Amino acid sequence: MSGMLGFALVVKRRLWRRVWFWIAIAAIAALQIWLVLIIPWTDRWVPAVVTIPIATAYLIGIIAILSVLESFFDGPEAAAMAAADAVANTRRRGTRRL
Repeated sequence: MSGMLGFALVVKRRLWRRVWFWIAIAAIAALQIWLVLIIPWTDRWVPAVVTIPIATAYLIGIIAILSVLESFFDGPEAAAMAAADAVANTRRRGTRRL
């Protein structure tokens, strides 16, 4: 699951200069550590079919929290502009088709 937190960091890398972003990441990491400690985990193998949806939901939750915080601290216009910039950068670079 910590890989999902790292992936969310990369996805939201344009926010790295914001103090609130690092406070939110620290809070999410602390919550993750707390959950790991209180949840009784099995010592048996768990198939990927079970863990992938959980990890995906966790990633979506982290990105949603960071997006809501971005709208709150930087204003909804900043979040909309960031999304528009991402689309424009994708179009400028072009897309590769396999």
